[in-house]
Amino acid sequence: MDLRGHVSSEIPSPQSELSMERLVKDVAELLDHLGCKSVHIAGIRPAGTSLSTLP
Repeated sequence: MDLRGHVSSEIPSPQSELSMERLVKDVAELLDHLGCKSVHIAGIRPAGTSLSTLP
C-alpha cells in the first residue's frame, strides 16, 4: 500500500486533508474493506509509529 502522494498513488488535491490521522484512517478503511479482522503491521519512522494507533 502506498500512502497518498507516494510512489504510485495519486497526489491529493490541495483542498484534501493530508494529516497523519487521515493516513491512519486510510489504512483502517482498507483493512475494513478487505474484511481483515486481525493483522500484523510493521513500519518505520512516522508511519510505523502512527499505525500503532489503529483501533
